[in-house]
Order: sequence, then structure tokens, then C-alpha cells
Amino acid sequence: MSLLTKILIITALIANLVYFFLTGALLNYRAYYKDKLQTKRVELEETVKKDIDEITKLRSDIKSVQSKNDSFRVQMENINNAIKQYQSQLQEVQENITVLKNRAGELKAGNEGLTQNRDKLIQRNNDLQTQLALFREKQQKMQKDAEQLQEEMQKVADELATTNKNLSLLNDEYLELSKKYQFAQQSLRYYESLAIEKPIGPPNVIRGKVLAIGDSQNVVIISPGESTGVTVGTEFTVYRGDKYIGKVRVDKVDKEFSTAMVITGMMKDTITVQDDIINSPY
Repeated sequence: MSLLTKILIITALIANLVYFFLTGALLNYRAYYKDKLQTKRVELEETVKKDIDEITKLRSDIKSVQSKNDSFRVQMENINNAIKQYQSQLQEVQENITVLKNRAGELKAGNEGLTQNRDKLIQRNNDLQTQLALFREKQQKMQKDAEQLQEEMQKVADELATTNKNLSLLNDEYLELSKKYQFAQQSLRYYESLAIEKPIGPPNVIRGKVLAIGDSQNVVIISPGESTGVTVGTEFTVYRGDKYIGKVRVDKVDKEFSTAMVITGMMKDTITVQDDIINSPY
């Protein structure tokens, strides 16, 4: 038998001995641990039994205390009701005393009030006399103001009459311009029938005034006409002082005046008679 075989046999025997030793040790530890657990379980069961007995005793004590509390509560409610009755009676007595005191005070104040009322009546009479004097002064002032207001109303009436007169004159001018406008339309039809081409020249700056405004506020009569180079389609800018008003486009042309349509999207204010106009040649 070789040396290696002997070593292997010895190793196997040692391993078996170690295995048997560990197995025995584990079995002994298992038995010891099992006995210990059994002892612990018995102790816990006894502890739980004692706790249950104590809980039962506590429940009995709680019921006894609750019964005593209910009896005490009933007694307290009876005492509170009696106290409330005494308080109500005491309050009625106090109210009666207060009423008597107030009545006595009223009687005393009534005697003093008679004297005070007499003094107040005298003072009130003096105050009324003063207010009457002030009212008379205000009445006189209001009468003067009414006279001034009447004078101002008369002035306004005179101004209104003058305005109506001016409106009548303006209406006459508008009728005259309407006749000229009709004449301009006839002339335009005549020139269109001749099919005469207008010569194209250098652009000119044309200025003028708004002469009249149509009823619809969309048609205006302007002073520049064909003699100053105005043609159909010429656009003018309307302004008043330094304020931009809007734009108009010439629709009909006469020799000394033209009819223009308001360009709605370009308006910033309402056109009035005597507003200035200028074209934009460039």
C-alpha cells in the first residue's frame, strides 16, 4: 500500500470522526434548546393567565366606578337646577330694584328737564331768528343769481339765433355747391365722352380748404379744382393746425372745386368746414 493511500485513509477517518462529533454536538444543542423553549412557553402561559385575571378585576372596578359616577352626576344635576332657580329669583329681584332706581332717576330728571327745556326753547328761538336772517340773505342772493342766469340764457338764445342764421346761409351755400357738383358731373361725362388723355406733368403740391360737407359725412367739397392740377383719384391729407384729421380721395373734378370721398380707414377725427388740405405728390 502506498503512502498516498495511507494518507487518504487517515484523512477519511479523521473526517468521519469530525462529522460524528459535530452531529452529536448538534443533537445535544437541539435537545437543550427544545427544553429551554418549553420552559419559556410555560412561563408565558402563566404570565398571560395572570394578566387576564388582572384585566377581569380592572373591568369590574371600572363598572363600579362608572356606577358611582352616574349617581354623582345625578346629584350634581339636581344641585345645578336648584342653583339656577335661585339665580333666576335673584335676577328678578335685581331687575325690580333697577326699575325702581330708574323710575326715581326719571322723576328727578323730569324736574331738572323742565328747567333745561325752558332754557333750550329760549336758545332755540334765538337760533331760529339767526337762521331766518341767513335764509333771507340766501334768498336775495338766489334772486340775483336767477337774474344773472336769465341774462345768460338770453345771450345763449341770441347766439342760437345767430347759429341758426349761419346754418341757413351754409345750407344755401351747400345748395349752390350741389348745383356746381351736378354741373361738374355733366362736364366730366362730356370730357369722358371725348376720351381726351390728360398730359402727364411733374407733380405739384396742391393746398386748399374744405368748403362743405355732405349729409352723410362721407362726401366733402374742397377748393382745389382742375385749374390747379387736381384729377380724379388725387388723395389729399386733411389737417387742422398741426393736427392730422384724415384723408380724402377726389371723385369728381370741376374747374375751381372738387368732390372727394372720405377714406374711412385713414380717419382720426371728424372733418369740419375750413379744415386745411394738402396732396402728397411724391
